[in-house]
Amino acid sequence: MVVRVAFRNSPMLYDYLCDLPVRRGDLVIVPTGPAPFREFAVVKVMEVREHSSKATSWVAQKVDVAGFNRKVEEIEEMKMMLG
Repeated sequence: MVVRVAFRNSPMLYDYLCDLPVRRGDLVIVPTGPAPFREFAVVKVMEVREHSSKATSWVAQKVDVAGFNRKVEEIEEMKMMLG
């Protein structure tokens, strides 16, 4: 599968290979530079496709936004309980 993603300040879409369960609107982490000094970016999935000849790099990970929000809520509740 291939995902088309949007970077924050770019009107262009970029294709990445993906073997994770993702859908339109999900946030994923993708490599942005050449190895071995690779950097990563969090980007939004705009489209999911079966194939693209432009995709050469893989999605590294899906961002668990719901899990992160739960963790933040738990920490805030603990702070309130401790005063």
